[in-house]
Amino acid sequence: METVGFPLVAGPAVDRATTPSAGDLEPILGTWRNAADGGTGVAWLVLAFRDGSLVVRAHGAGGPAHGDWGEVEATAHHAGPTASGATAFSAVYDLGSVTSILAGYAEHGLLVLDALNSFPDRNGRPSYFTREYFHH
Repeated sequence: METVGFPLVAGPAVDRATTPSAGDLEPILGTWRNAADGGTGVAWLVLAFRDGSLVVRAHGAGGPAHGDWGEVEATAHHAGPTASGATAFSAVYDLGSVTSILAGYAEHGLLVLDALNSFPDRNGRPSYFTREYFHH
């Protein structure tokens, strides 16, 4: 089998070690509401810039993690190694009975949210993922 290689093309260096600013996070900040009613995943979430960090507060719509999940620090992600401005985020929620890894990105005025859910007690429940769509 032939191995195909791709040359790496270096762009201008972007220092990701610096603290993001609210302007860098503008595309993802705000309150996002689930576009579907009656779901069992996340009903709404708020992304905010607080004390120099991106934070998220999620509210579960139903299922094993109904209600306010609280606020956790999130990681901002850029669209590429040389892109400016964050268009995505990730965060981890440990809710006791379920652990949810949230990964979302904003595009065309929508937020697409993937949730990877696992159960620490492994009480016969399989891990699963959901994809939901949100609007401001």
